[in-house]
Amino acid sequence: GVGQVSDLDIILHPSDTKSTYTLSSSDKSVININDNKAEAVSDGECTVKVKTDNNLTDYCDVRVIPAPTKISVPKNLKVSLNEDYTFTPNAKDEYPESFFSFSSSDENVEKKKKSGKLTANNTGDCVVTVTSYNGLSEKCNVSVFREPTSLSFIDNDIIVPQDGTFQLGPQFNEGEGTSS
Repeated sequence: GVGQVSDLDIILHPSDTKSTYTLSSSDKSVININDNKAEAVSDGECTVKVKTDNNLTDYCDVRVIPAPTKISVPKNLKVSLNEDYTFTPNAKDEYPESFFSFSSSDENVEKKKKSGKLTANNTGDCVVTVTSYNGLSEKCNVSVFREPTSLSFIDNDIIVPQDGTFQLGPQFNEGEGTSS
């Protein structure tokens, strides 16, 4: 996205090659190359060329899109123990996963992964922060609960008068609950 600066992954074969290479852009108003780093200057398309000192060349087509101007994630989220949840930041446009980073206030509760996929490791609460490469961030309060292992009515034999009302409520084992 516009404003990102990236090292381009250049793979030389064989892997112990000592060759040097240079990068160039077909449109410096879209991608500017400086010290073998690519800076996305404006939205558009161009081709980046890599050339080794022994004249091997390759090309990569690059599309630069505008930087996110707003992101949003759920304000509150309830997940069950050992459940995986993938954060997909809502943004005006579709953005690749590489535009965002993810962190958890308590890695013991939610273990983050680079892709935005989190795993609920332990019961408890934490805050997950989603940050775009251009500095926008949103927080989500996450509560991890243990799924019930059994369920029963408190009273299995209820007599209700006609036109009467009553309240049913499930009983869970201690420390267990539901997401609602």
